[in-house]
Order: sequence, then C-alpha cells, then structure tokens
Amino acid sequence: MKVEVYVPVLIKFSDDRVVFSDNVINQINSLVFENFKKNNELSLKYHFEYFLKDEMINELVDNFKNEGLNISPADILGEFYYYHHRIIIKIRIEVPENFDKLRIIRSVINDFYPKLIIDYVFDNINKISEVKAISFYSYMMVFIPNNKYQLKNYTDKLGSVTFSIIESTNKFLAYSNTHYIRISIPSLIVYHDKEISNDIKVDLINLIYQNLLYEKKLSDKDLPFSSDINENVKNYNYIDESKLTLFWNNTMEMLGGKISERQSHNIARQNFYITIIGLFISIIVLGQTIYDYFGLRFLQIYSLSIFILLVIYSIVRFGKSRVVDK
Repeated sequence: MKVEVYVPVLIKFSDDRVVFSDNVINQINSLVFENFKKNNELSLKYHFEYFLKDEMINELVDNFKNEGLNISPADILGEFYYYHHRIIIKIRIEVPENFDKLRIIRSVINDFYPKLIIDYVFDNINKISEVKAISFYSYMMVFIPNNKYQLKNYTDKLGSVTFSIIESTNKFLAYSNTHYIRISIPSLIVYHDKEISNDIKVDLINLIYQNLLYEKKLSDKDLPFSSDINENVKNYNYIDESKLTLFWNNTMEMLGGKISERQSHNIARQNFYITIIGLFISIIVLGQTIYDYFGLRFLQIYSLSIFILLVIYSIVRFGKSRVVDK
C-alpha cells in the first residue's frame, strides 16, 4: 500500500508584514528550485511541480535503514512545493499491507525535512531578501489506505481525538465513502479504505494552515526570536493542546465529523438506496406493462434503451469523478 505524508510549513519572517515583489519572488524561486527536479506531469499521481532529487531520497532511505526499516529508493517519491511563505513537502512510500511501523516513518521524516527547508529555502531567501526567514511552523499529515485494523478496532479510536467524515462520491450506485481522522500533537492521520479525493486533502492542508500554523505564528508574534534558525525552530515549532483543540473543532465543523451530521448522512444514504430500489421496481413494472400490451419486440427495445441510458449515466459519473480528483 502507498502511505502519503504531507508536511505543510509556514515561514516566520523577521517582519511578517513582508510581501515580496515579483522580481524578488522570481530570484528566490530560481535559487530554490534549482535544487529540485522539475516535474512536467501535474496529474492525479503527481501534485506538485518539483521532485526531491535522488540524493535526498537516498539520504532518507539511509535514515530509515538506521531505524531498522528496509525501504528502497524505488519505493519513495518526494514532491516539493514552495511559494513566498508556504512550503509543502509530500513523501509517498510503498509499504507492505500489514505495515505497522508508522511511528518510525513519522519520526524519520520529522528529522529529515527541516534540513531541506533551511538549506534549500531559507538560505536562498536570506541571500536575496532584506527581511530574513528566521523560523518555521509545521504539522504533519499522513494518509493510510486499506488499514482495516486501524479502521475497525475500537480501542485505537480512543488514544487520541478520532472521528469519521463522510465524503460524497460521483461513482454510479455509490453514495459516499467514510474516512477516519485521528488528530494528535505529532500529526494528523487519515485512515481510508476507499478512494479519497484531492479536495479532502486540500481542505485538510488549508485547515492546518488556518487553524494551527497561522494561529501559532500569531500567538508567538511578541516572543523573542534569535538569529539562530535551528534554535528558533526548536523553541517555537510545536503545537500545544489549546491549538490542537481549536483545530479539532474546526476540522469537525468544516468536514462534517459531528454525530448529528453523520446521522443525517446515514438517513440520506438509506433514502438514496430506497430510491434506487424503487426506480428498479418501476422499470420492471413498466417493462411488464410494455410486454403485456405491445409484445416481446417492444420489450427488447425498451430494455436496450434502459441499458444504453445506464451506460451513458455511468460514464458521465465516472468522468466527473476523475475531473474532481485531478
């Protein structure tokens, strides 16, 4: 299975009112992006414009090996996004279906990505800009597919804040998919045993920025920051329980994790399937009526027409779902 790890990062500047001109942005971008591989295929598979270079992936592989995980470079894909004050690092890792070493993956990546940010982004910003990048705030988000144990086990939902969200789908005869979100101080984890859309990922990333990272930067605005970036990150890049509670409340509010909303979805789903059953009964009754009054030939024409309409409807629904996911 493929585990996806996202690290949204918010840069702290010496003056947070800074807005770079187009010229400064272009200069910074040219220095930053020369350290990464250009991605010319933005798609469902690849989201961001740049990849981590092979030497970065090899360093990550070595770090995993030091922790007892044998993951090959071919099983890792790293993507990189940067604009002005935001950085997003995405790392996708192919692991066995029964994989249970998420804590190690989270720990290794947590130690790995600050070097990327400081060496390849901060150093280049500070070469160009008079307003310096002095620290950053970050929070990890992990997507785990097909993990039945974590989805179904009762006690695994009690170790930290866990709730379910229901995502509508455009697929034929499918009403919705249920995903489980687990929020803790180290990370947010999404367990999904069905397809999850990019819309959910984008919503979660924006919620992390709005309700965690910007909130933390705002609460730290009057605190003293030194000229040592690593010291600032160590002192200030953490999420306390008050921020986590705010994030939990807003995530449930935005994504529909409340009990009343889940119950409404369940009622709507039951109504959806009752409607489908009623539709099929109506089709059968109408077919019987056509056969009784007009004979077999007209029944065959009717059946073929229904089949063609269902095929067209399925194709349109599938096409819409692919467009939404891209």
